[in-house]
Amino acid sequence: MKWEVKKIKDLGIIQTGATPKTSDAKNFGNYISFVKPADFLPNGEIKNSGQKLSKTGLQKTRLIKANSVLMVCIGATIGKAGFSALDITTNQQINSLTPERNYDAKFIYYQMLTQEFQKRVKHNASQATLPIINKTKWGNLTIRIPPIAEQKRIVEILDECFAGIERAEAIARQNLTNARELFDSYLNKLFQNPPEDWSEKSLGEVCRFQGGSQPPKSEFVSSLREGYIRLIQIRDYKTDEKKVFIPLEKAKRFCEKDDIMIGRYGPPLFQILRGLEGAYNVALMKAIPNEKIISRDYLFYFLKNRSILH
Repeated sequence: MKWEVKKIKDLGIIQTGATPKTSDAKNFGNYISFVKPADFLPNGEIKNSGQKLSKTGLQKTRLIKANSVLMVCIGATIGKAGFSALDITTNQQINSLTPERNYDAKFIYYQMLTQEFQKRVKHNASQATLPIINKTKWGNLTIRIPPIAEQKRIVEILDECFAGIERAEAIARQNLTNARELFDSYLNKLFQNPPEDWSEKSLGEVCRFQGGSQPPKSEFVSSLREGYIRLIQIRDYKTDEKKVFIPLEKAKRFCEKDDIMIGRYGPPLFQILRGLEGAYNVALMKAIPNEKIISRDYLFYFLKNRSILH
């Protein structure tokens, strides 16, 4: 079956979004959704962010018709793709394609998810402080297109695959929740009802706490270079997406992977963390055990017992 190579701009209408003046309240209302990159769900659908434009606001931006493909064109999430089944508007961080009838929007969306296409997006982006791919460069990127019947057949298969992945992820999340609840239940039962031969001591008797430190944010860089060290923040225990590094000579507090770190700010309050090494900032403090009295691992699990917060 013959597949054609087509430029995005030849598949339909391409647009870059625009933001009406936020200082004019008349531009905002309840008429049509106003989409931003944060509104893209992991499965490509667009969530209802709650922000909408009025009919007046719609006249100050660009209408994107239903069954359009969206892609973030600027910043750290450049290349992130989405699919809208409804008429929407977007801000200027998003390019869109509304394909003609011979092209299936969902098929185009799936092809834009491929590693090969994502690499071309990033390669064609300007290498400024923030990567940007403008509408012209984006429109000149190519994708491979089979006849419309084959497009729809492939979309049907991929929709079913992604639905299966979502079901599997939901089951995995529930299993993880169940395991955490079981662990917390055992932990609480153990520490709230200890054996009679256990001794009781204050935290100050068995460990000390050391607060973090950091230089001004003007010293932060986003990639590792010679003479720098990673600055650990609370968010880093959840994701590596926003790593920062500071000059080694400006670092004052250090942690190893097995050190017990405590989040000083919430939510949730009093997070007990470990697993990273580097310098740590002021939002964290380190619990340093007196290992003649208490082991590091025992202290870690004791602090994870949420009943000590009451």
